[in-house]
Amino acid sequence: NTNLVLTGNGSAVFSSEYGYIGEALGAEVNLTVNNLQWTSTGLVTIGARGTGTVTLQSGSSLAVPDLTVGEGALNVSGVGSSCTSSDTLTVGFDGSGFLNITGGGVLTDVAAFIGGTSVPSGIGTVTVSGAGSVWTTQKLTIGDVASGTVNITKSGVLNASEATTIGSQGVLNLDGGTLNTQSLVVNFGGEFHW
Repeated sequence: NTNLVLTGNGSAVFSSEYGYIGEALGAEVNLTVNNLQWTSTGLVTIGARGTGTVTLQSGSSLAVPDLTVGEGALNVSGVGSSCTSSDTLTVGFDGSGFLNITGGGVLTDVAAFIGGTSVPSGIGTVTVSGAGSVWTTQKLTIGDVASGTVNITKSGVLNASEATTIGSQGVLNLDGGTLNTQSLVVNFGGEFHW
């Protein structure tokens, strides 16, 4: 196992061209980011042939065009911690991927695919939990190609400004949280619990 910690002073910036956490076969990499602004001009992948975990906490931020969570997890934890994808977010691409937005963390993207986009072996799980925890997207697709589950609990908020689609392998659980969406489509086999 490899454990890495990046710590800043609130205004410090860490820049990368790409990001691969848990890329090598069999690798287990845990990256914790404290009070640091991380920007990447290219794709960030968490967990590919290995396992990766990234935790953004203590007011940290990650800004990236595209973000993929394969075999691993992204944790956005605590007030002031945030993650922004200016294009796509994929959770569960060819592996068991987890996204946890808790304790006032915030995540924003344009189009989100939970359970991947092309590989049927993916499993994606997203949890938004706690007051001030907010996930904002334009288009959300859950469980279209592979298994996908989204849990909105304990005053967590999901905003999907254009559309939310629950595919045949998708589940959306609303348990004490809030869903704001322009349209909701539940395909045959999909599940929406509230």
